[in-house]
Amino acid sequence: MGNLGPYGTCPNLHAILTGKPTPAPKRESPNSRERPDPTKRAKHPPQGTHPGYLTYDGPGRLPIAPFKCKHPITGKQAAFCSHFLFANYHCNRPRCHNIHYTKQFAATMGSADTQAFEKFIEKTPGVTRLAPKPHVPECSTCIIPHPSSLVYQPTQPPMSHQPNLPRILTSTPPPSQPSAPPSAHHRSALPPDSQYYQFTDAEQEKFGELLEVSVQGRSSTPSMTKRDRETWAATKLPSPVFLAVNSPHGKDSVDRWFSTEHKFEHTWIFLTLFHVCPSIHLLSLLIQEHRFVDFRPLQQPIPPQLTPSVAMHRWSRMFTACLLHYDLSIPTAVRFVGNIHTGAHRDWPTLEPILREANVDPFLITQLKRIFLDGAPNYVNAESTDENLCTFIAYGNHKTIYDDVSKTQSAVEKDILRNYLLAANPALLPYIRDAHTTPLGLVDACHEYRKPRIIFDATHHPSLTAMAVNDFTSKETEPEICFPRSFPNFLIWIYNLRITYPHEEIYICDDDVSGAFRHVKWNPNVVGMHMFMLFGFLFFCTGLSFGDNTSPAQWEVVAMVRQQLAQSLWYAAVTTIPRVAKYLPKLSLAPLPTPSDIAAFTPAEPDSKNQGVLKADGSRKSPTFDHHVDDCLYIDVALVLRQTISASILALYILLGFPNPSNGIRNCISWEKVANTFSHERKTVGWLINSRRMTVRLPSIKRDRLLKLLSETLANPSLSLCDIAILLGHVSTATTVCRWICCSYFNLQRVLSQFLRSRHQSIKHYMKRNDKVQIISDQLLPSLRYRLASLIGKEAATFLWNANKRFRLNDPVLRELRAIKHSLQTETWEIYIPQMIPRDPHFTLYGDASFLGGGAYSDELLFWFRIVWSPDIVAGTKLKASNPNSVHINSLEFLVAFLQEVATVVRLEGTSHAHPGLAHKFPNGLSQFPVLLNRTDNTPTEKWMNDARTNSPFARLLVDLHGQLLKR
Repeated sequence: MGNLGPYGTCPNLHAILTGKPTPAPKRESPNSRERPDPTKRAKHPPQGTHPGYLTYDGPGRLPIAPFKCKHPITGKQAAFCSHFLFANYHCNRPRCHNIHYTKQFAATMGSADTQAFEKFIEKTPGVTRLAPKPHVPECSTCIIPHPSSLVYQPTQPPMSHQPNLPRILTSTPPPSQPSAPPSAHHRSALPPDSQYYQFTDAEQEKFGELLEVSVQGRSSTPSMTKRDRETWAATKLPSPVFLAVNSPHGKDSVDRWFSTEHKFEHTWIFLTLFHVCPSIHLLSLLIQEHRFVDFRPLQQPIPPQLTPSVAMHRWSRMFTACLLHYDLSIPTAVRFVGNIHTGAHRDWPTLEPILREANVDPFLITQLKRIFLDGAPNYVNAESTDENLCTFIAYGNHKTIYDDVSKTQSAVEKDILRNYLLAANPALLPYIRDAHTTPLGLVDACHEYRKPRIIFDATHHPSLTAMAVNDFTSKETEPEICFPRSFPNFLIWIYNLRITYPHEEIYICDDDVSGAFRHVKWNPNVVGMHMFMLFGFLFFCTGLSFGDNTSPAQWEVVAMVRQQLAQSLWYAAVTTIPRVAKYLPKLSLAPLPTPSDIAAFTPAEPDSKNQGVLKADGSRKSPTFDHHVDDCLYIDVALVLRQTISASILALYILLGFPNPSNGIRNCISWEKVANTFSHERKTVGWLINSRRMTVRLPSIKRDRLLKLLSETLANPSLSLCDIAILLGHVSTATTVCRWICCSYFNLQRVLSQFLRSRHQSIKHYMKRNDKVQIISDQLLPSLRYRLASLIGKEAATFLWNANKRFRLNDPVLRELRAIKHSLQTETWEIYIPQMIPRDPHFTLYGDASFLGGGAYSDELLFWFRIVWSPDIVAGTKLKASNPNSVHINSLEFLVAFLQEVATVVRLEGTSHAHPGLAHKFPNGLSQFPVLLNRTDNTPTEKWMNDARTNSPFARLLVDLHGQLLKR
């Protein structure tokens, strides 16, 4: 009894437990039965039974459950259900005749019901109570789990009433249980019994009441305490359900769900057909090999004394056993491992009050709670196909991943040691449900100063109909990204510090978060969507990966919370500094500036937009702690520098965890990138910043690389399209700090434009000749037609950038490149911070142009001018744009604006600055960096003036003049 058929009847246990024929049933009243002699009851389990069960060896049928089940598990009111009475675990199969019962079930019953049950057991002839005993791995007569939705059921019973422990704990079979073939892992069958017991209505009614109490967790007695509920969950719930319920991290949610269409191979883990075909036999061998692997060490940190390769092999073997134990359920296995892989080492109930006390934005607190408890991303609910998975498996990885195998292997091993990845045997992949693989690539493998980084290419489509990870997610459902504004804000803070501290040294600092994105964890139900195969392992990304379109937005929330928390901690310096002192390395400051150095400091003047770093009451404002992806930027004077550094480090430790090697929590700060000696100059976000001169300069390593590229180009001026684009990209980036050079490579841009224009015509003919648009359209499903434009663009880009045609640079282009090279060799490419930040204008000019003339005036500078165009210009304005002598109105507007600049320079550089009007406006003299607001109603003119570059062939010479004026 104990495992009953779906039709409300109870199989006879006599033949199964005693091995003797079942006696003919006799109808007799309960009063006529003899009470068994307790002294004659078996003290040891009869042969063929298992400890932990009630066994029956009495005559006739066993009326063990005289209660009615009201739950519609079978659709019949009279159906018998063993889900409560034998609550430790339940086979619910007609061929299993063991009674599953433990004393813990009484905790879920009322006292009256418990007494009734105990009395019922006592008066039932032939029933022997056997206490639960450890190391009883399974019921040997249960075939497969019942697909009931009433109660979650594990494929194997939990051991010792601890569902979160693995089924097999020893490397060898227990002495009392001989080693069994893999098929025993999923039970063996016994013939069913044909004898059944019919229950009375009163018996069924009583059983239904008890069942309802158990399933719904309600009782007539007072509600259970938290400890009682935890005890009930630990002893009653199957292991996968216990893990999902007990862990507060990575709960199931429709907002974070990924699945694939199921196929027959996914059911093999539950069946006994291990010798039907080679594929099933392979699964059998895997089960046999990992049957006695103890995978509990997965919940502990990797010992530091293990070499990376040994650790990866050992931990992959354990995680393979873990997956097999939990029937290849990725979410359940990840929850079992827990700890850093799910973010379980963080204590949100303790963290939330700290954030609210620090006045962190409530929206950010809500988002951070979702990230820490539910995981990333904010939203994904997708389903993939088996064909899609096979497409990605067949493609594999990008070729770049094997450009430097040693660096690739080192990067993967580092992620394993840091608990960012889990590894398993790749032979499991065909049998795993809800899986998706993504190709990997390696960038910066041969970079001069950057470390190689593995890229998770979540946008790649091996075929036209393939669906990548980024097709399942969207940036529109994720939080806003703000880090592009961090560097300008950092420069504004430097300028305001100089306003408040004009004669003090300002020290530049920053710190780098080690791992950054990886500290945010995927929801366990999404881990299967982020898998890859490499070096004979199947890897599971439990932390965010570089390449997902949702990863930057998830990390942005952590960075912004850290920023606001650090600002709050900065004001509590008395407690902040001691808390983090033991983690800080020895910090030192560069030699103080001499009086001559202080006299040479570049000054900063206040205005309505920049008023220093003091509040209205005279107290200090906290630093802004701007973040740029994984870098936190801050700068301060010596008096509060330790306070500023401590606030930044402590805020990060509070969010991501204090270093604790014994628990596997590594230091989240890359101290090797933090300078121990702070000074007024530091390389930050790719630029060299000087707080004395208030400049942003091109670092020497970038300067040398650009010089090398220019020298190679001048030596061999025959370039492909890709070579020209790379050269132009390097020059454009470098000229950010040398604006006048922006006007010095128009011919190089023209060559690239001509190259692209000629290739564009070839692409049009190629696409038309091969009917590519129609071919691509025919291969797309109706649901994927939105990708037609991007696929056509990708096809055209492939044709364009793979061209082998080379262009020889002409003399005008080479002349420009020589001028740029000469400037790099002889001048310092830098720009002053006052020229990069928003400031109030000192002068305002108003000007305009027409087809007949133009003019401008300024009240502050006390001048005006008027100009009339020559007859040739007036005639040119009436010609068509295709005529080489035509003159566009935009060029005339820009010419007037340029003349306003020239007039201003002449006015300020002459003796006229001593005019009483100017002296009254600037009693301390003119600003070292005056700001001119040039009012114009022409948008192209405004853009050309601010960017110092143009794509218009009509305005290039005028913009070049503008650049020469900026050089002054």
